Amino acid sequence: MGHRLVAQGVPSRIYAAGRVCAAPGCATRLSIYNPLAYCALHGALRSRASAVAVSAKRTPRPSHDG
Repeated sequence: MGHRLVAQGVPSRIYAAGRVCAAPGCATRLSIYNPLAYCALHGALRSRASAVAVSAKRTPRPSHDG
């Protein structure tokens, strides 16, 4: 027969209840399991913006000599 699944190891960390996304104008309540200060939408936007900024710094710019 099937086996019963039992959680093992370290329990999930729990964060304060009632937190709200830190993005201006966002009223999304955050999960007690979300360690971030932002909801999934704004956390993803911040991560993408950060990645684009890092990529832009690494990409050599063409010279305009001519």
